Amino acid sequence: MNHNQIKNLLSKLNSNTISPSELETLKTYFTDPTASKVLLEEFKTDFEHIQQHINQYPEYTNAENTRQRLLNSIHPHKSAVRSHKNIIALVACLIVLLMTTYYLFQYRSENKNIEEWITVTTPHGIRKKVTLPDSTTVLLNGNSTLTYPQWQPKNFRIVKIQGEGFFDVKPDKQRPFFVIAPQYTTKVVGTSFNINTDINANIEVRSGVVQSYVIEAHISEKELINHFVNRTEYTLLHIIESRAIELKAGDIAYLDENKNWLKQKHDQLLWINNELVYFNEPLKNVIKSAHRNFGDSIVIDKSLEDVKITITFKGKTKEQVIYTLGELANAKVKFNKQKNVWEMRTK
Repeated sequence: MNHNQIKNLLSKLNSNTISPSELETLKTYFTDPTASKVLLEEFKTDFEHIQQHINQYPEYTNAENTRQRLLNSIHPHKSAVRSHKNIIALVACLIVLLMTTYYLFQYRSENKNIEEWITVTTPHGIRKKVTLPDSTTVLLNGNSTLTYPQWQPKNFRIVKIQGEGFFDVKPDKQRPFFVIAPQYTTKVVGTSFNINTDINANIEVRSGVVQSYVIEAHISEKELINHFVNRTEYTLLHIIESRAIELKAGDIAYLDENKNWLKQKHDQLLWINNELVYFNEPLKNVIKSAHRNFGDSIVIDKSLEDVKITITFKGKTKEQVIYTLGELANAKVKFNKQKNVWEMRTK
């Protein structure tokens, strides 16, 4: 007899609609040593699992009524048939109570608070590869933070990032992958792409297709996540997605000061291959990028911040990069040992 059949008979027993033959079948099952052993072993495993997570159970508000029903069910009766039925009813009540608690626990586990995040942070100059529960990998650049929930929802995947990271997302059409950044959110199914959230905010796609859309300032991160969880046709998320920009392999999109996307073609290798490419980029952004990739602090004069830099560095040391930037900006460069920082000053 399988579990569904047992549950059906127990339901009939509880509603007093069970037939004599069904009652005898249920009685035989519970008195059969082999069947009982299998059932008890299964509930033993469930019970041990429940004991380990007892603090996470929802409060059972009908405990006193259930206790009274159990006590009443074990009072002696004159009829032998009635006695057998009460014994089975007692077992049934216990099983139903255990199963109810277990399923409530399972439901709570599967829908665990998505605000419980695991956080991975890298300092300047240090990179770290992170493998997510779905086998998606993220290579974090220096001075970056990645967070993801301990329990991933069934209908989507979600992470948050601050800084820069290269994502290689495992394909899963049934569970789209969302990346929440401070100013925008990215949606993919299976692709590889780079996200930079703070230094000239941009998204660059290596393979597949990416959708990205701007998040309005008044929409909180918690509110956005709630819309991911309770996803319907008319949610706020649906409205935001209608403004999405779509990027394909070789595309890069920059987010300007007015939160508009500027899409361009881009086939350069990324920082993951130790290549840094700058095209008409303000020196202040280039310096931030150098700090992220190499870890050394660099101080520049305010008058140099907006000097435009166009150059490609490949396999260069930090010293080579810093001195070259100084030449391009027509600035004096020196390392201040006392402060442990590089200084770039106007000549």
